[in-house]
Amino acid sequence: MIGDTGSRRVVERLFIQSGVVWQLGTQGYWLLFFVRLVVDVDLNPLELVLLGTAKEITVLSSEIPTGVVADLYSRKWSVVLAFLISGTAIILAGVLDTFLLLLVSSALWGFGLTFRSGAETAWLTDELGSSDEAEPIIVRRAKIELIAVIIGALAAAGLATITSLSTSLVVLGSGLVLEAGYLAVSMPETGFVRVKQRKVAELRQILGDGFRSVRGISTLRILFVATVMAGFGSEAVDRLYVRRLDDLSAVVWTGREVLVVGMILIAQSLGAAVMLRTWGRRLQGPALIPALALLMIGTALGVLLLAQIDLLIIAGIGLVIQGTMRSIAKPVTVVWANAYAAKESRATVHSFIGQAHSLGEITGGVVLGAIATATNLSTALTGSAILYVLAGYTAYKGRRSPPPAQIALSGAN
Repeated sequence: MIGDTGSRRVVERLFIQSGVVWQLGTQGYWLLFFVRLVVDVDLNPLELVLLGTAKEITVLSSEIPTGVVADLYSRKWSVVLAFLISGTAIILAGVLDTFLLLLVSSALWGFGLTFRSGAETAWLTDELGSSDEAEPIIVRRAKIELIAVIIGALAAAGLATITSLSTSLVVLGSGLVLEAGYLAVSMPETGFVRVKQRKVAELRQILGDGFRSVRGISTLRILFVATVMAGFGSEAVDRLYVRRLDDLSAVVWTGREVLVVGMILIAQSLGAAVMLRTWGRRLQGPALIPALALLMIGTALGVLLLAQIDLLIIAGIGLVIQGTMRSIAKPVTVVWANAYAAKESRATVHSFIGQAHSLGEITGGVVLGAIATATNLSTALTGSAILYVLAGYTAYKGRRSPPPAQIALSGAN
């Protein structure tokens, strides 16, 4: 555990730096990769969503094993592996041109994500000695990361404009690999204590408590079902929106694909930041339930505009609306789960809710991708909008449950 002020500052700096570098790299990756899949590689709708399915299956199957690595062996080296593996996956995404090899790179990307999941926060808490000291740093990093997302999109778009999509992805991936090397040398690990074997029974008990909470508490069960539905609908949007914009064949799109998508992603981030700052304090207790329902309905509206209006500017507005709504829905979902879960199984409940979204994405990717290939993109995306409406209706049914403790969104001030 870190004791002196200077060492604490190093820990805080490394934690914030790793978050910023991750956002710069991954935001650029999401912007450039899907544009490349459509413009350079010309994958069909089913192939596009299957890449996402491969990633989600990998995440679902690797989350627990890689979490065990972080708990049993090292939080630091889990973070280093996350940057190394994910950076390598991004480099491969820039140089590979066949569907099967890109499928492997997508799965590798998902595998790298799971090493980072929770490990950074656990490392910070270990080094500072308490969650109370870690919380303000976590909130501060989240706010800085919103800026990094915008910078990452701008930088990736600019780099792709003066070089190429492939070269830009290689540069972004190399940046994450270099960060892995830097963290390997710079990250201290003085507060980590390995989980002892005698704790295995306790871990099993917590896992069982978490499962029983989700199954037995009606509000958490409703949230689980709504999250599965939202995940089902989200996969088609995430994987097919670039293809949909490309199919509109507007003059402003041709040759400016990265700039258009980058502007949309930046607008989404700005919209989410404004909404979170303006309305975040009101999202407490019982208000969480109608709020999530409204966010799901708002997402459905945005997806419907993308699906049904054959004008690039309207489709772009639809993307901004759905992206903004979904960005706010994520912390609302976390706070809802946090409010209704029992203290002793709270972390496990969060894991179950997170896996619910992955389960929905895996199913939705295959089904909606097949629909898009057999019919057209508009039909598949309209199906996504309907699923978001159903998710909103399901979430709204939770209003009959007893109110939880008043827990506000972290970082909403």
